[in-house]
Amino acid sequence: MILLADIGNHYFKWKFGGQSGQFNSTSKDLNAEMDVAFGKLKRPTACFLSSVVSDSAEAVIAEWFYRIWDREPVFVQAAQFQCGVTSSGYDLNQLGVDRWLALVGARALTKKSAIVVDCGTAITVDALTATGEFVGGSVLVGFQTASRAISDSAFGLPQLDHFQAVVPAQSTMEALSSGTALGLAGGIDRLVEEYLNLVEAPAALLMTGGDAGVANAHTKFDFEIVPDLVLQGLARAVDGNS
Repeated sequence: MILLADIGNHYFKWKFGGQSGQFNSTSKDLNAEMDVAFGKLKRPTACFLSSVVSDSAEAVIAEWFYRIWDREPVFVQAAQFQCGVTSSGYDLNQLGVDRWLALVGARALTKKSAIVVDCGTAITVDALTATGEFVGGSVLVGFQTASRAISDSAFGLPQLDHFQAVVPAQSTMEALSSGTALGLAGGIDRLVEEYLNLVEAPAALLMTGGDAGVANAHTKFDFEIVPDLVLQGLARAVDGNS
């Protein structure tokens, strides 16, 4: 069996047959995290990874796979044409591979045009035409990142661990929570409106990422939540290239 992994700025999500899990990709001891997560798994036939972490972190991950499993992992890259998704105008060297694979995953789920929103460290809004052409996309600050930035920049302001829209807000916590929740949801709505104007109707609206539930609770659009969209795209890309 093949091991698939989506390694983001905060979480290392993986799937191996019917098993799956995640752990902290920012851990100071990735070896220990992988020992716990993968220690009881059978040796995979191959390992395919989507990664946006640093070269040094990728080197630690690759060394573990080779040392424990005698497997050299493949760090998948975005391609100009892949599994029905094409890009003629976007410099894919500047595009996170997770965004690209989310589009590949969307194409596998629907042949309609699609707007894909990924709510993680950053919030990305990407558009795909009905013919599979990647139109482009925009990037917003993520919910947790926004909360952390406010907390780090202003003395006495807490970092939020949940987001609720309380209007009128009558405390600092409520003000921060509602401002972040509604402000970022409003940004998502505006971007989705703009990109819907560039693709054919009707368009599928797909949302993924760790804060998808938060965003979907406050956006005015009706999104389909696909928690493992990047891993679905990775599986499709691996299958299409085999």
